[in-house]
Amino acid sequence: MSWYTTEGKDPHHTLRSEVQYIRNFAALPFSDRAPENQRRALFSELEKLLEANGFKKEPLPEGVIHKLSYAEKGYLDTCGFSSSSKEDIAYDHDCSLFFNEPCSLAVTVGGKDHISIRSLLSGRAIKEAKSIASEAEELFDKKFEFAYSHHFGYLSPCPYRCGSGEILSAILFLPALSLSNETADVERYCRRQGVTFSPTFTYKGNPGDMFTLKYSPHHLSDRRAAASGFDALISGIIEKEKQYEGIIFAERCKIITDKAYRALGAMTYAQSMSEEEMLCHLSSLRLLCAASPDKKESHAVKLPKINLIFAECLNASVASTSGGIGSYEELEEKRATRLKELLCDKKSDTAAISASKKA
Repeated sequence: MSWYTTEGKDPHHTLRSEVQYIRNFAALPFSDRAPENQRRALFSELEKLLEANGFKKEPLPEGVIHKLSYAEKGYLDTCGFSSSSKEDIAYDHDCSLFFNEPCSLAVTVGGKDHISIRSLLSGRAIKEAKSIASEAEELFDKKFEFAYSHHFGYLSPCPYRCGSGEILSAILFLPALSLSNETADVERYCRRQGVTFSPTFTYKGNPGDMFTLKYSPHHLSDRRAAASGFDALISGIIEKEKQYEGIIFAERCKIITDKAYRALGAMTYAQSMSEEEMLCHLSSLRLLCAASPDKKESHAVKLPKINLIFAECLNASVASTSGGIGSYEELEEKRATRLKELLCDKKSDTAAISASKKA
């Protein structure tokens, strides 16, 4: 099941956790320079192995916008995209995408690297995601020899990916730290730990109050402690956020509730809405859930529905489901239509609650 339809640990402050394993194979160390028949033969073997172990291939429609929509959800690497201008964007590498829904796994074959294994879980679940990704890696380790150097670690065409071949990441919702300008201190602390801490979106002011943490152990010896240390870092940031929320938002319950319902009304009835404005409204709804998790007001829109809107209503996802968009004005109108559909769909609410209970 998709990460955005369930509710994990610390759901009010952690959208998702992700562990990615990047592997290349010794039989084809530099796939870009290899004969096409060798590439096809290797990738065919990889795909057969995945299908034999319960993975289902996801057809990727032609056009970069569809691939971008998968990248928005975390299933593809955004580093695979290149552009000389906003009007001329392209995806560098063709790839196949496989899903194992019960295990929340997404595997790409034939991108910049031979294979990329992603375990994506809702909430704070780095250790669990790593365990799932590690099991998937064993499928390939039993049958293929990885491209590996005792000096550099796991090899990749991208030099910065060499080493452990592992990337840990999480998206956090930190409205109080963002409002209090404490995120600069958090960023400096994370940098000292070798962790990248940055706004998830590049809009000025970070309208969604979301931040992405990313860490890649450089040495194999660091991998054992990496998940525990990264999880502890996330936990510490969340505790700091809660302390600031207690100070900043303690006396603002009515204001927070009013703002959230105004946001809900705007998303329900607007005829046009930009991505930036939508992120602001989602932030208001998330804050209501975080500020009053046990109160009735916080259930105006449940977290799985908020996450579903986030995953389905970003620019590329809206354009993809709408069959392409001719202009930004049309894109914003289509987003408003999609928001209405999701907010008025009671069946998806019931499905989200059921999925959360199963998780």
